[in-house]
Amino acid sequence: MLGGYPLLIIGGITLSSIFEQKTEKMWKRAIADDFEIVAARCGDAQDYAKNRAMVTLIEAWHPSFWQFINPDLYLVYFRGKLKKDRSDGLASQMKGHPAFANIRIGTGCGRLVTQVTLFGKVVSAPLGEAANQAVRNAQS
Repeated sequence: MLGGYPLLIIGGITLSSIFEQKTEKMWKRAIADDFEIVAARCGDAQDYAKNRAMVTLIEAWHPSFWQFINPDLYLVYFRGKLKKDRSDGLASQMKGHPAFANIRIGTGCGRLVTQVTLFGKVVSAPLGEAANQAVRNAQS
C-alpha cells in the first residue's frame, strides 16, 4: 500500500501514476485572459544575493506567474483587470531597490494565452504580443 491506496505495478508503471497523468490533463485548460506584465532587465550579471533580493521582491506582490530568463530578464505576470496598479507598484519598487542600479523596466498589459488549472492557477508562461512589447520596452 502506498499512502492508503493499493499499489499495482504493471511493467514498472504504477496505477497511481497513470491516474495522476490522466487527471492532470483533464484539470488543465488553455485560456485567453487580461494580464499586466513587468519585464525587468537587471543589466548586471546575476549572483545569488541579487537573485534572492529580486525573487523576494517579486513574490511579495503575489503575481499569477513569474519567470527568470537567463542572463538577466525577469518576467512577472498579474492576471485580472488591467488597472496597472500592481505592475506600476512593482516597477517602482524595483527601480528604487539599491541592489539594482542598472535595472531597465518595461511594462505592458493586454490579452495573453496561458494554461490554467481547474481552480484558475496559472501553470505556464502566458504568451502574446503584450508580453513581447514589455520585453521590448525593457530593452530600450
